[in-house]
Amino acid sequence: MTDFISSERLLTSVLQSSPYGIMTFESVRNQSNEIVDFKWQLVNEAAEKIVGKDKVKLVGRNLLDVLPGNRKSGLFDTYKRVVETGTAAQFEQFYEADGLSFWFDISAVKIADGFTVTFQDITALK
Repeated sequence: MTDFISSERLLTSVLQSSPYGIMTFESVRNQSNEIVDFKWQLVNEAAEKIVGKDKVKLVGRNLLDVLPGNRKSGLFDTYKRVVETGTAAQFEQFYEADGLSFWFDISAVKIADGFTVTFQDITALK
């Protein structure tokens, strides 16, 4: 039990000290088993700062309810593809929607029936 607690504390420490935004999502599926949205499972402090939203207001909510611009920007389709194919995605993208206007460096990987996305604001580099 001690090793598990130590491992959990270590993981929490790594997530919270990362300068990169990290979010984990679970797939939301309709009756036909199609992905129709993603539900927030985890948000680290860097992600809160980058997107300007408190994790308490994100965890348990659907992505498209909070940031509907993910559909228009193509991010939602990219995340769906990551989950459906298991193929990771890494790319840069300008995101201008939902009160945000940034260039992001984004990496998304499948985890169970969802994904984890790691991102950083690279606007200053553009």
